[in-house]
Amino acid sequence: MVVQEDDTEWPEAPPSIPQEEDRVECGCCFESCAFDSMVQCEDGHLFCTICLRRHVENSIFGDTSDGGSTLCLAITGCERIYPRSEIRKCFSHDVWLKYERRMAEEAVAKAQLAGLVYCYHCNHPWEVDPGIKILVCINQSCLKETCLECKEPSHLPDPCRSTEKDPEDTVRTQVEESMTKAVIRVCSSCGAELFKLEGCNKIMCRCGQQMCYRCRESITDYSHFCPHIRAPQVAPCEECSMCCLWETEDVNKVVKAAKSAAIEKLAERYPEVVRRQIGPSEDPVRKRPCKERVGMI
Repeated sequence: MVVQEDDTEWPEAPPSIPQEEDRVECGCCFESCAFDSMVQCEDGHLFCTICLRRHVENSIFGDTSDGGSTLCLAITGCERIYPRSEIRKCFSHDVWLKYERRMAEEAVAKAQLAGLVYCYHCNHPWEVDPGIKILVCINQSCLKETCLECKEPSHLPDPCRSTEKDPEDTVRTQVEESMTKAVIRVCSSCGAELFKLEGCNKIMCRCGQQMCYRCRESITDYSHFCPHIRAPQVAPCEECSMCCLWETEDVNKVVKAAKSAAIEKLAERYPEVVRRQIGPSEDPVRKRPCKERVGMI
């Protein structure tokens, strides 16, 4: 019995014992979970923290176009989101910081700001006004200053010597950039760099922009690709000149072609440098014949 100050006696409440009725079925994995381990969207649909965590982690670390999506998981097509307080229950402090950073990146990408520059040390985005030559990163974990012309740490008050680089370094840098650009695709919407390891040639950036990996053009659907049945690696289509959906790019061939084109272009301006070998030799390594060694077993 419980006795209050006015001497009124009330029956003592029995201890709380988990009952089967206290458990709720998750709307995603359909497992029976304790109610206090559930999270709900703004419309009240209940899911376990494990399912929501997996969903959000895939948006954070995956290459999906719905980066950081918090749309409800209900199969009924609910378009409500999960409040931040509910999402916070699913993550440790470190993962939560990564989630917030990803959401900030998505907001910046969708804004399509002019003069957007990423810090060369921490990759934090900043909007820079025209004429600014020094990027001052105020990210508390970075706080570094970078020259936007030479991409090196700030050298003020000394003038930038980016135009006075050694000719050999200039040629090497431009050739390397040409080789990189040959295999990297750039999103026409947000400017993100994309590279495909496998799969078809219809790729999608995190911002939602779709493009053809073969010709690099922005597309909306599969109508951009050749509809005729053929072996993509045998011969080009004889009925149309459209891009092949499953054609695989020979990366080594593309890189070598880009290197040769860059060297040929630079030969007029830097003839002495171009005559030297740039980068490792493309010839296979020749094995030297083994020599007999006296006294060795």
